[in-house]
Amino acid sequence: MILRQWSARIRTADEARYVAYIEETGAAHYAATQGNLGFQILTSAGADGLSTVTTLSWWTDIEAVKRFAGDDYQRAQ
Repeated sequence: MILRQWSARIRTADEARYVAYIEETGAAHYAATQGNLGFQILTSAGADGLSTVTTLSWWTDIEAVKRFAGDDYQRAQ
C-alpha cells in the first residue's frame, strides 16, 4: 500500500471554501480512480491566520498512483 500526502498553507478565512474545492476536484478524482483505497482531508488552523490543509490518500500500488497523477506522479500539479 502507498500513502500519498499533499499539503498547502492558506488563509484560515478561506479554509472552508478551499476544502470544498478539494472535495469537488481532487477528492472526486481519488474516489473514481481504480486502486484508490480512500482519502482524508485534514485541516489545522494556526494563530497566525493561516491554516494547513493536508490531503492523505491510500493506493494499492504505484500503478494506481500513476492512473491518478500521471507518469510524473511525484510532481505537484
